[in-house]
Amino acid sequence: MLDKILAVSTITTNLFVVLGVVIAIFQLKKMKESNLLQSQSIIADHERRKKQSTLESYSSLYPHLSELRTIITDTFGKEYINPTDERYINNPELQKIIYEYLVIMERFSVGILSGVYDIDIFENTSGKTVADIYKKLSPLIENMRITENYPEMFCSFEQLSEEIFKIREKNNYNSTNKLPEQLNLQINDNANG
Repeated sequence: MLDKILAVSTITTNLFVVLGVVIAIFQLKKMKESNLLQSQSIIADHERRKKQSTLESYSSLYPHLSELRTIITDTFGKEYINPTDERYINNPELQKIIYEYLVIMERFSVGILSGVYDIDIFENTSGKTVADIYKKLSPLIENMRITENYPEMFCSFEQLSEEIFKIREKNNYNSTNKLPEQLNLQINDNANG
């Protein structure tokens, strides 16, 4: 009789162990689902804050950048800025304005390219304007890189402009929003065939 009680006790214990394992697995699955939802919520919140930060940061820079851009555009119109242009060479104040604009945009570009700010939000709000001014300043930037012996000078601003052009091309915006080298390649390709 003791053997039967011991056998029933062992079977009962094993059943409770199995039932405990099943319950533990079920709880782990529920915990994993909960953690996944929590992770998704955290990621969504981070993305929302990143977008908000992009808008707030660029909005704080915008009035000053707009003022600088207006001075540049009033002086050169839609033309590319050639480093040998008399309007540039003979105007140290304009040189400072252009350099200041480039430095600010380089720093903001680093923020976008490093993921601190959201490139899509920036592209939607000011991307075309900023990429167009990069195009306008690109001959001057290339000259600065050579004269300063600093090939990486304003490379983040350049990279941001290239990314904006890619986004705009992907979204089928106007194809004239390309870097000068891309336009030259396109013109040469069209001429050759």
